Amino acid sequence: MSLQDPSPLLDQLKLGREEYCQRLLTMLILDGAYPKWNGRNRPGAKGIEFLRALDTLCFDAAPWTGAPLFVDEFELPKRHDAEAGAAPDYALL
Repeated sequence: MSLQDPSPLLDQLKLGREEYCQRLLTMLILDGAYPKWNGRNRPGAKGIEFLRALDTLCFDAAPWTGAPLFVDEFELPKRHDAEAGAAPDYALL
């Protein structure tokens, strides 16, 4: 996979600023094209380095090892009929 050129991406898809930035960050983390929502993908080497540094900065814990699965638009099903489902922007599994 190759990175999509970010210049025409905004015009082509008519994205808002938040989704545009999310797509660019996802492509940088994966070192590839933007994946399907809720897909499990291995981050690239620099993506893993970035995610480890972010985890250390946020949680001040010992860095994890291995390569996690990165999920863009992680689907959380509703827990009961009265609750709506949700999709946080990112998840690491």
